[in-house]
Amino acid sequence: MTHEVPQGNESPRRVLEEILANKRKEIALRYPGKPSSFIEMFRDADWPVVIAEIKPKSPSAGKLIDENPVNLVQKFQQGGAGAISVLTDKKYFGGSPELFLQIREATKLPMLWKDFVISADQLVDAQQRGADAVLLIVTALRRQNVDLKAMINFSKALGLTPVVEVHDNRERAEALMAGANIIGVNSRNLDTLQENPFLALEVLSQIPSGRIALLFSSIKSREDVEKARQAGAKGVLVGTSILKAPDPVEKLRELTSS
Repeated sequence: MTHEVPQGNESPRRVLEEILANKRKEIALRYPGKPSSFIEMFRDADWPVVIAEIKPKSPSAGKLIDENPVNLVQKFQQGGAGAISVLTDKKYFGGSPELFLQIREATKLPMLWKDFVISADQLVDAQQRGADAVLLIVTALRRQNVDLKAMINFSKALGLTPVVEVHDNRERAEALMAGANIIGVNSRNLDTLQENPFLALEVLSQIPSGRIALLFSSIKSREDVEKARQAGAKGVLVGTSILKAPDPVEKLRELTSS
């Protein structure tokens, strides 16, 4: 594709605007956006949507999955999960991009690419493997001096729904300033790995009603889901309590019953 730079008396600003407009068209052709079923499923939910997580292991809980993850996803669907989250970090969580693709080929549910994303290359990787949404962790991006707003905008350009994770009110404010439409409040402090569900519920309650609020971690019972709902959550992300349950299907049915 060739680009003709405007000639004549047009101002440099006008030239730049035309170049950028053309670049947006190129990106749209290369990475066609799609109506995001990931964001739409939350809008009219009367009961928080459960995002069930495939997490082979974690630093806080150790090994979590013994069976074939594809079989586990089928159980998640039977239990009423509205979406699937897959950890793609290998060293600490036992996941991989290949695991994500394997799950993608086994389900039509919306899928969240969950990793410590600090590079635009990772967003492209998620898009190419069929992700519907991608997690952007405020504290991880800040420590790597990566601009949150730029990552949100690039995610959208790729046709991905950015889900911005925060832990406290300072990060909530950062997410809102950056234009996040979906904000996930993690009750777990990533530095200490300790959970603070009371802080998480307080932060949840401060997210404006025009944004979609989610709760991550600390969901162990239907009562926990109800508390999240009362604080304004439209969805909850649940991993460990489902994976450790004797019957994941029944556990999910408990969490999804309004």
